[in-house]
Amino acid sequence: MATQITLPASGTLAAALRAFGRGLFETLEAFGRARAAAALYEKFALLSDEELARLGLSRDDVTRTIAARLDGKH
Repeated sequence: MATQITLPASGTLAAALRAFGRGLFETLEAFGRARAAAALYEKFALLSDEELARLGLSRDDVTRTIAARLDGKH
């Protein structure tokens, strides 16, 4: 008994490949944002409370500030 394989129409395959590409791109973008957040957090974590105060920040503001910078709001 032979096995029959049915391939999707080329339009469906192209759409699936585009969706895969978009998903991959979005995943890589998210990974890049996470790495940038980690790098900023490390930078701020090394600062003393006095250095943070000169920047107008408290230690409690660091996470919120990083999120705002990465969202383009700061």
